[in-house]
Amino acid sequence: MCGYCTEKIVFSILERQRANCIGQLDPVFECEYFLQEEENVPVALNAISAEMGQPKISPSPGSSALTFLCRGLELLLQQGFDSPSYQKLLGNHLFRVALKAVCSPKSRKKFCQLSSEKGFGSLSLLYEQATFTDGDMAKRLQLSADRKAEAESLLQHYINWWLLGHGLQKDKQHESTISISSHHTFYSLFLAVWYSVVLLGPEPEGQQFWLFAVSSGLREFELAGNEVRHGNQVVGIAIASCLGF
Repeated sequence: MCGYCTEKIVFSILERQRANCIGQLDPVFECEYFLQEEENVPVALNAISAEMGQPKISPSPGSSALTFLCRGLELLLQQGFDSPSYQKLLGNHLFRVALKAVCSPKSRKKFCQLSSEKGFGSLSLLYEQATFTDGDMAKRLQLSADRKAEAESLLQHYINWWLLGHGLQKDKQHESTISISSHHTFYSLFLAVWYSVVLLGPEPEGQQFWLFAVSSGLREFELAGNEVRHGNQVVGIAIASCLGF
């Protein structure tokens, strides 16, 4: 999807939110972006569940399954495993489908390969279903000295690699386009990147939404020929600054 189509969808949702009349959402693109941008996580998850009806969660990279799980992780970190909102989420069939799709043995193996010797390997716990469904296991996500160091290490890697482009592979036929393998790597890391920002961010109710928009859309928007002032280098510096790096 091009940047112009994305803009149109987002502004349509924002206008309806401003008018307090969301109405019916398109089950593909509008549901996805509403799920990304709605500040109230339970409201977003409940609305999407109602709109989508029967589960149609795609397990493909960058899909609604990843977005669904990221918002659930945010709720878990902000309100706690035993909170009524998170316990209700655990009973949501769509969330269970997303959890199974993202936290698979294959995903965990891929993350372990990517994080080997980079200082954030133990964040592979995010790719275990039990981390989200077992209260004792979920406690491992709480902020600690080790978790803080791992999250900082991952975000430094993300900034240097994805935003600044150090070691980022380009398509052999189109040098201005990021390779498919790099995109797959990005989505393999994304759940852990999201966790790190929510965990470390000084203002969790804002920065993570910006990061999602930047990380999943800015580079494509830039490469599509649209002007993004200063580009990813300044964005990377800004993210590092707001997280206290």
